[in-house]
Amino acid sequence: MKLRLEYFSILLVTLVGACSSPKIDTYVPNSVTIIFDHYNPPKFKTPGIGSFHIPMPKVSFVDSAGVYHTYTPDTLRDTLVIGCPNDFIEFALSYRDHEYIYYPLLQGDTVCVTTDSLDYPLLKSKHHPERNRIYNMNYQLRQGRTHLNLEAGTCLGSSFLTIAQNIKMIREQNLTEFLPDYCPLDSLQSMYAAYRKAYTDTIQDFLQEGLITQAMYERYRFRLRLKDHETHRMLEDTSYYRKIEPDLTEEQTYYPTFRELIEYYAVAIGQHITVVTTSHGGYADFRTMFDEIASKKFGPRAKRCLLGDCLREICKDYGVDDMNAYLDKYLQITGDSTLHDELVRQYRLDIDAGQLVLKDLQGTETTFADIKELFKGKVLYVDFWASWCGPCRAEMEPAIRLREKYAGKDVVFVYLSYNDEEEKWRKACEEEGLSSLPTCYFIQNSKNSEMLRQIELSSIPRYLVFDKKGNLVERNAPRPSSNEIVQRLNKYLK
Repeated sequence: MKLRLEYFSILLVTLVGACSSPKIDTYVPNSVTIIFDHYNPPKFKTPGIGSFHIPMPKVSFVDSAGVYHTYTPDTLRDTLVIGCPNDFIEFALSYRDHEYIYYPLLQGDTVCVTTDSLDYPLLKSKHHPERNRIYNMNYQLRQGRTHLNLEAGTCLGSSFLTIAQNIKMIREQNLTEFLPDYCPLDSLQSMYAAYRKAYTDTIQDFLQEGLITQAMYERYRFRLRLKDHETHRMLEDTSYYRKIEPDLTEEQTYYPTFRELIEYYAVAIGQHITVVTTSHGGYADFRTMFDEIASKKFGPRAKRCLLGDCLREICKDYGVDDMNAYLDKYLQITGDSTLHDELVRQYRLDIDAGQLVLKDLQGTETTFADIKELFKGKVLYVDFWASWCGPCRAEMEPAIRLREKYAGKDVVFVYLSYNDEEEKWRKACEEEGLSSLPTCYFIQNSKNSEMLRQIELSSIPRYLVFDKKGNLVERNAPRPSSNEIVQRLNKYLK
């Protein structure tokens, strides 16, 4: 599903960070050790919406090779050891799903991470208590809260813009029940001015006292510059966005904050790119965004990061022809065969398009043609679904009753997971009682399958019926919950 224009830049950055768990060398002599001690954020109220959910804590960092990692620690007890060849590393910790908090952790230190009563992270050095002032600087500076103890414009992440937008929406729609959640909109500016002065004074004190190096001081100043960008986002000063381009330097790519900078720049680009209009609204065309970024004079690492983000979205949301075209463009411009080959493998573009390649729960590969041949002489009821599809999963309970009705009869129920993630598919199979079925499969090449193109599979749930001779007789069969499905299946059993 394509992303709405107002959300695409945030998801763009998130997608880049969704890497596999990092391989950490615990024997690196110059390292930082982070201990997560009952780091288990509770439910919180989503600003402007009023709903509650539990965020998943995440950390991010860039290793000495310049590779960006995200990691989800165990919420009760976990330890992460990160190589630190310089005097510090920049370590990012997620807060309430909508922002990252950045910490410069000093080489050789062991730091324990806990949370306060409002689930804000607290860091404590095991051997150097004087460093706690550095590590918890943001905690000390962000004191502005509403009377409901919600953050009143943190000025420290994307929430600054989000809160401003929420206040505007609340006032325009007269949603008075949410007004107590916020401070007045005009107070955000004064809050930021006070925060900026306190931030500047604090890091200057750290430098004078010898608590931080000049290099760390410059990183703090860069973080403040990002916050300045953020305030201009809130003011919708679009001309200011273009001033971000000089900050997209090669040096910055080695810090997690670069991902935040990419987000800001993506917003700037997004204001000028083509919008694809559909019946559901407008969506950003990442192909246009890719081409515009490609024309800019960035350093090779910065351009590779920006184009890589676009490429991932193109592969997720567009057809195989666009995918192949932009995979070739990316390889030609960046020379980065690693991401190119990763996406080719992920979407199985190397597989013959004439086959619909499947994997069962035991990891055995087969094809849909083999399935049809195996069950020749029986009626096939094929269910295209996914773990993320609510309507699909709502049909799983009626599907159980339908399978029971045709137990011992010549009807085979085949479940094909479409455009899904394998681990989430496996978990959903267990939850929906499909794990015991031998005909539950994960589609390996949903992007380039000729069969899926022929049946025009564009949305799910979708159901097909094949007769005993293997002919497709129902391209849009009734759902398991429909009163018609029994009549249709009985028709082909005769």
